[in-house]
Amino acid sequence: MRRLLPALLPFVIAGCATPQTGVLRLNDGIFRASSQQEAEAYCRKDGNPIRFLQQADAPTTPGSGVLFRCD
Repeated sequence: MRRLLPALLPFVIAGCATPQTGVLRLNDGIFRASSQQEAEAYCRKDGNPIRFLQQADAPTTPGSGVLFRCD
C-alpha cells in the first residue's frame, strides 16, 4: 500500500487540475451551464444547434445558470 500511494499521486493531482465544463445534465435532454458561452461550446462540440430554455421548461430544477437543449 505504501508503494501504491506515491504511484497514484500524480494521477490524483492531474485529475484535480482537469478543467470541468460545469455543464450538468438535468433531465429529458435539458442541460444547465453557468454561462451562455459554456452552453454554446457544449453543443458546438457535437455540431448540434443550441436552444435556450426558460425556467418554466424545467420548473423542478432550481438554481442559477442557463438552461438549454442541444437539438
